[in-house]
Amino acid sequence: MNSQLVKGAAITGKQFQDHGASFNEGYMQDRDPNAMANAQYEAKMERRNNEAKVDNYMNSIPADFDVSQIPSKYRDQISQFLTKGKQDYADEAMNINDYESGSDEYIAAVSKMNAVKNSFKNLKDQFDMFGANKKQVAESMLEGLYSKGNNTSEMSLLTSVYTDELDIQIGEDGNIGFMTEEGVTNFGDLPDYFNKDYASGDAIMKMSNQIYKAGIPLNSATKMMYENNLYNMIEKGGVATLKSLARDDFFNRGGIPNITDEELNDPMQRDAVEKKIVDHFMGVMNTQAENGAAARQNSTGSSSGSKNTDSYNKNKAYYTDVTNHITAVKNGEADIKMLPMPNGYDMRVLEDGTIEIATSGSKRGPYDLDNVTHVKNMLTFLGIRSDVSSDYNMDISDVDNTYSE
Repeated sequence: MNSQLVKGAAITGKQFQDHGASFNEGYMQDRDPNAMANAQYEAKMERRNNEAKVDNYMNSIPADFDVSQIPSKYRDQISQFLTKGKQDYADEAMNINDYESGSDEYIAAVSKMNAVKNSFKNLKDQFDMFGANKKQVAESMLEGLYSKGNNTSEMSLLTSVYTDELDIQIGEDGNIGFMTEEGVTNFGDLPDYFNKDYASGDAIMKMSNQIYKAGIPLNSATKMMYENNLYNMIEKGGVATLKSLARDDFFNRGGIPNITDEELNDPMQRDAVEKKIVDHFMGVMNTQAENGAAARQNSTGSSSGSKNTDSYNKNKAYYTDVTNHITAVKNGEADIKMLPMPNGYDMRVLEDGTIEIATSGSKRGPYDLDNVTHVKNMLTFLGIRSDVSSDYNMDISDVDNTYSE
C-alpha cells in the first residue's frame, strides 16, 4: 500500500466512500429485512427441489445390462446405443424443470425420456431371448431334433442369425434387425421352427404293434377307428404335426414320398395332405395286420381243431377290436363313444365316464374301463366266448397291465 497516499488522505480530511454500502443502504430503505431473508430461503429451496427432481429422473434410467453374455461382434454397437440414449435422457432431464408441468414442452420431454427407457428395455429383452433361442436352435440342430418339415430357406436364415453370421442394426426403439441380402429382418419377424413330433410317431408305432400282436386282418370297424385316431392326432397337433408326419423318418426314409413341398405348404391343400398321410399310415397298419395274422396262423398251424371255425374267428376278431379300442381310449387315442358294439347292443356314456350297455330286456353296468373286473364282465356280456378269452389271454394280460384295480 502507498503510505504517502494514505497520509495525504488523512491530511486533507476526505473520508473514503463505500459505494457498495451506499447502494445497499439505499436499496434496503423501506424494505423488510425478514421478507428478503424469506425470499432468499425460498429461492434456495426451489433450487434444491429442482436438483432433487433431476436426480430422481436420472436415477430412473435403466441400469446397463450385462453385455458380457452378448456376442463380441455386437457389443460396441450396443454400447454406443446405450451411451447415446443416456445422453438424450440426461438432456431432457436437465431441461424439464424449465417447462411448466402439463405444458406441451413438458409432455414432449417426458415422452422422450420414456422412449429412451423403453428402448433400453426392448434391447435387453430381445437379447435375452436371442441367447435363449440360440441355445435351443443349437441343441435341435446338433441332436437332429428339428423336423425336416421346416422350410429349408427359413432354417438357413435361423442358422445364419444364431451363428452370429449377420450384422445387426438397432432401431431408435431398441428393436434388433438382422441384415440379409434381401434387406433387414426384425428379430420379432424371424420364422418359427418346430422339432419332430416324436409323440405322434410313437403313438402310431404303438398302434401298429398292437395290430400286429392281435394277429387278425382289419375289418371296417377297426379301420374306421384307426383312421379317426390319425385324423384326431393331426388336428390336435396342427401344422407342425402334419408336416412332421409327412417329412420325418418315422417309418421310411424321407417321409411320405407322394407329398410335394408345394402342397405341404399350401393351406388350401391341407385336407388333401391330411388324407394322403392317413392313407399312408393306414396302409402300414393294414400290412401289419396281415403280417400278424400270417405269423399267428403259422404259429398255431392246424392244431386248433374245432377252434379254427368261422364262429371262433368272428369272436376272436371282435374281442380284439374291443380290447384294442379300450387301450386306445385310455391312451387318449380314441373316443369311448366309438367302442365297437355288436348288433342289438346299445352303449351309453355316463357323466362320470363309465359306460352302460343294454340289449333287449337286459342292461348292464356301469362299467369302469379302469377296473379290469369290469372290463372282463363287459366282454362276457357282449358275448365273447370263453374259449376265445382263454386262448387269447395274452391280450387280456395287456388289458390287465393297463387297467389294474
